[in-house]
Amino acid sequence: MITVVDPDAARRALRAGLLSCPEAGCEGRLRVWSAARVRRVRRLGAEVVALRPDRARCRGCGVTQVLLPAWCLPRRG
Repeated sequence: MITVVDPDAARRALRAGLLSCPEAGCEGRLRVWSAARVRRVRRLGAEVVALRPDRARCRGCGVTQVLLPAWCLPRRG
């Protein structure tokens, strides 16, 4: 999982092949893989948002990553 501040900028960087793999010892670049499953996320207050984050796969090691917006904090950090 990768937390991004600006999901649109991260999507553009992903499509351009500018994001590096976060796995230790891997020098690969991430590429667009698909979209992750839809998640229902509760925002501050009672608002529930349906979120379908981008998913990426490393060209080097093959590991997949989900790019979550920074406002969507992991439930079990």
